[in-house]
Amino acid sequence: MRSPSCFSGRLAFRPLVFLSACLCAGWSGAQVTFQVVPATNDLTGMGTALALSQDGSALSGAGWSLTNWAPRAFRWTATAGTTQFDVPSAVTSSGWGVSDSGTVVAGWYFQSDVGAFIWNNGTYHTVTYRYGAVIRTVSADGSLALGANPANNTSAVGIAAQWAISTGSPTSLGDLAGGATESEARRISADNSTIVGWGTSDSGVEAFRRVGTTMTGLGDLPGGKFFSQALAVSSNGVVVVGRSDSTNGMQAFRWSSTNGMVALGDLPGGAFYSEATDVSGDGTIIVGT
Repeated sequence: MRSPSCFSGRLAFRPLVFLSACLCAGWSGAQVTFQVVPATNDLTGMGTALALSQDGSALSGAGWSLTNWAPRAFRWTATAGTTQFDVPSAVTSSGWGVSDSGTVVAGWYFQSDVGAFIWNNGTYHTVTYRYGAVIRTVSADGSLALGANPANNTSAVGIAAQWAISTGSPTSLGDLAGGATESEARRISADNSTIVGWGTSDSGVEAFRRVGTTMTGLGDLPGGKFFSQALAVSSNGVVVVGRSDSTNGMQAFRWSSTNGMVALGDLPGGAFYSEATDVSGDGTIIVGT
């Protein structure tokens, strides 16, 4: 997400309609406008936005294909409109990450099993992956895709990985020490310095922050079973947000090296549940469920 001087968000509706609002400093009320993101080719009006560029000018997701009768990845930009992706041999696909320029989209597809794809300015790259691989995000500059890649073709258990967009070659990012070997990279900072996600440590599923080659577990909130996952990171990698089990239940958190993991609570009423899914570039505004 961008620094919070003005935030532009799009929320998927049917038919491929996205809610756009501007929440600016000193905001006391916002004019909410709807913008139709038109379907194209054989895509119908049932669509979901899964990723948004930092400046709000591009998004990726999945629309319903009448040919395959299944979700198919698409990209939308303010200048080029909607582009349907025909991932080679794919039965279904979804775009989970988009670069700031909108020229790079990556995600997953299903053929005989789940795999990963990268689309770079009209060209589908040959992605070196193993069945069960998943790509969750793309770096802001479009140079990297991140997610998880199994250690071998006989395993469906993913290990955090990054792919170079230019070559499609993966690099394993490893896992936390102890426990089963399973991890996933969920987001990378805008300056490409910091990767966050979750791994498996002696304690259980644990949020991690990886700077350089060092992966560090971030712990979890007090109470409940041991569980935490990092889902987003600020532009400079200083602030990490996500979710963790706590005394009250699943709860959103904000982590920094200064304050550690801080619980963010929940909205009043109903069952207790919250998670932080994104954070502004400077780490001061957090959004989620």
